[in-house]
Amino acid sequence: MSLLDLLDVADMLVHWRFFIGIGITALLCGLVVLVAPGATLAWAICVPLCLAGLFLSFRWQSQAGD
Repeated sequence: MSLLDLLDVADMLVHWRFFIGIGITALLCGLVVLVAPGATLAWAICVPLCLAGLFLSFRWQSQAGD
C-alpha cells in the first residue's frame, strides 16, 4: 500500500455518507440499550450491530466514490 492509498481511505472517512451511517448505527445501539433488559444482553446485541454498521457505512461510502 502506498501513501496515496492511505490518503484515499482517509478521504472516504470524512464524507457525509459515512457520518449518516455512523449516526444511524449509534441511534440503533442507543435504542437497544434502552430496550434490552440487562447490560449483558445489550452488549451482546450492540457489539455486532456496531461492527456491521461501521462496515456498511464504509462500504456505502466506497461504493458511492467509484
